[in-house]
Amino acid sequence: MSISVIEAKKHLRIEEDSGDEDAYIEMLIKTALRAVKDYIDRPFTDPVCQDETNPSELAPALKFAALLILGDLYENREAQQGMTLNINMTCQNLMNPYRKWGV
Repeated sequence: MSISVIEAKKHLRIEEDSGDEDAYIEMLIKTALRAVKDYIDRPFTDPVCQDETNPSELAPALKFAALLILGDLYENREAQQGMTLNINMTCQNLMNPYRKWGV
């Protein structure tokens, strides 16, 4: 239940295959998946988080949310921004149905 570097590069529209940024992209994948897991407060092994047709895969909405986060991380590498970055509502809306609510 992960995202491959190839999938990430396709999402990021990285066409050259030099491999120079592969380690960086792998770190972003781990970070994005962790952000999704932290937000939904469930392990990805929870049946709710699994793809209905292929339980060994992450639910498409969660995978896409992770790709959106990955894209944000890739595009906004610097700690200081000249503009305010807001929460991506699409990302949040994709994760909300999987989120564990309550105390």
